[in-house]
Amino acid sequence: IGWGYNLRFENITEAQSDTIETFLDARIADGDYFNWQAPDEASTSKYRALDRTKKIDYPGLATIQVTFTEVFEPWWQYL
Repeated sequence: IGWGYNLRFENITEAQSDTIETFLDARIADGDYFNWQAPDEASTSKYRALDRTKKIDYPGLATIQVTFTEVFEPWWQYL
């Protein structure tokens, strides 16, 4: 089982939240993984986005919460 990260993008603009939502919604819908560098890692790994939430805290500012879960590929895939 891989690592999981609960991320929070807090008080971002609506434009920024739209960009993040577009990416996350596409990855959640297709279940595809993406490369992401966790804050405590020296390199990127493969992750999937799980469910996300968005709320408008202040006019024009939003907060998005999402969970990223690390994905491992079988070693024999590279033979």
